[in-house]
Amino acid sequence: MKTFGLSWLLSGITLCAFGATDAAREFERATAERERALAAAAEPINRRYQTTLEALLKRATATNDLDTAVQIKQVLEKLSSKAPEAVSSASVSVVGSWKFKNNSDGHTASVTINADGSYSVDAKPIGRWEIKGEKLIVTLNDGGHQDTYDLPLRGDKLEGRNRLGHSLTLRRGSN
Repeated sequence: MKTFGLSWLLSGITLCAFGATDAAREFERATAERERALAAAAEPINRRYQTTLEALLKRATATNDLDTAVQIKQVLEKLSSKAPEAVSSASVSVVGSWKFKNNSDGHTASVTINADGSYSVDAKPIGRWEIKGEKLIVTLNDGGHQDTYDLPLRGDKLEGRNRLGHSLTLRRGSN
């Protein structure tokens, strides 16, 4: 059943990739540029906010203001649960439209790596992404299948492998 579901998903991705209009691609490109700009602009703000909260947590703990300390700690946990790399320069460089290709079986699709951590086809999220060390890891919603790409970006492409060992390529742009 999982194989049928995955085949159906991949077929849908392929159809979406070849059915995109110029307007749809331009919309996707404009949206990705906006997300990159927002992520880059938010990074120093979020870093400053976290530094301020960490100092406040120490002060609240030292003065025995436990209610405030608990509130601050909860906010810090939420901030840290979002991958810190989500706003790193590596993350900003991967956000946008990409042409996916499985070099082993020839499957292609137009995908978007979104600043919010989602991975989508035709604005429909099909997974999540994160950066761990020198790797971009895409986890698809269908069974947790993962694709892993080597960083940094080389020219306009990323190269990687899936769990089956298939060679994968992401090339900047939707065509």
